[in-house]
Amino acid sequence: MIRVVQELKKKPEVSVEEFQGFILKNYARFLKKLAGLRSASVKFVYGGYQVEELPVDCCIEMEFRNEDIFKKAVESEEARKILEEMNKLAEKSVFLYLREKAVKKPQAKQAKKRVKKK
Repeated sequence: MIRVVQELKKKPEVSVEEFQGFILKNYARFLKKLAGLRSASVKFVYGGYQVEELPVDCCIEMEFRNEDIFKKAVESEEARKILEEMNKLAEKSVFLYLREKAVKKPQAKQAKKRVKKK
């Protein structure tokens, strides 16, 4: 499995509403049909700790079975077209491969004991 994060920085002249609208409508529609995509989520950046200017406006996290499947999907004609549209709104678009190493695993809450009724 390979996890890919696409970082996007909108162009200064593009409004937040226009940028987010494109991501949620057009780009999300493309992702839903993308061959080999196992899961995807969109995260919009709204601020940061000790950050004067946001380095990115949006992160899209995608999961594929392997790197070859990702490359084949992103090099398709449909991907080329949507990425060209994206370049009209974004000044930066990069794909990063992630390797995950858990440092703290989530802890499941214990189930409440049922009280038997008499």
